[in-house]
Amino acid sequence: AAVGRGTGAAVGFGVGRGTGLCEGCGVWPLTGAGVGASKATGARLGDPGRGDGASVGAISARESTTKSFQVWAHSVRVAVAMRAPLGGWHGDDLIPLCVLQTLLGGGDSFSAGGPGKGMYSRLYREVLNRHYWVEGAECFVSVHDAEGLLGIMGAAPAAYAGHLTEVLAAHLLRIGAEPVKRDELDRAKNMLKVNVLTQLESRLVLFEDLGRQYATFGKRQTLREMTDLVDAVTEEDILRIGATMLSRPPSIAAHGEDLSKVPAFDTIKQWRLK
Repeated sequence: AAVGRGTGAAVGFGVGRGTGLCEGCGVWPLTGAGVGASKATGARLGDPGRGDGASVGAISARESTTKSFQVWAHSVRVAVAMRAPLGGWHGDDLIPLCVLQTLLGGGDSFSAGGPGKGMYSRLYREVLNRHYWVEGAECFVSVHDAEGLLGIMGAAPAAYAGHLTEVLAAHLLRIGAEPVKRDELDRAKNMLKVNVLTQLESRLVLFEDLGRQYATFGKRQTLREMTDLVDAVTEEDILRIGATMLSRPPSIAAHGEDLSKVPAFDTIKQWRLK
């Protein structure tokens, strides 16, 4: 099933509230794998109450051709987004918006870790490391010619869908209510520059970047110009962008087999930072 609701400002984002079953849409599963074991063993490990391999609630097991098993626990995905400042690719807030996305960061609950993986981004520190039931939380930006969206997409078991929505919305509300700390902003700016420069070490990426910039801007921005713009982003820029986004109601979308715990849109748009 999938639902969505928005303000009409959502560009490239599903809007319109309703429910519908979708075969073949898939779910984001928690998967356990075992080799040299039967499907019955997998079902027993996934759900101690049953051992016959049958589907029990959100737990199901299937047997592969190599005598292994997988245990699936169905999840709900929720996305909460705000309208980005006007201007899109040509706006003055494009670079600050990218810095903000890097500052929020995020990812899946499992990561190989290591330098440059974003483990010190806000969503990793304050969502994934704080709420054990969150399977993923990541900031996304969708920029178009004149408008765009900035939001957070997360995943959790269906029973925690309401809590997940509250957590994601709170972090978006916080952007426009609290100034970011200097060290957090500096870390985000450094990470953004490192990510861009590392990507451009590839000739294939560099070739694509040339084409995209000429098609979008009619010229190519030098690396020095890009890094200078990133360095110029201030705490006030981030706070101003957050306040602009909060001036309009959010857009929300949810996907999963059980969406009963997802709050109603009319409730979400009334939320304020506590």
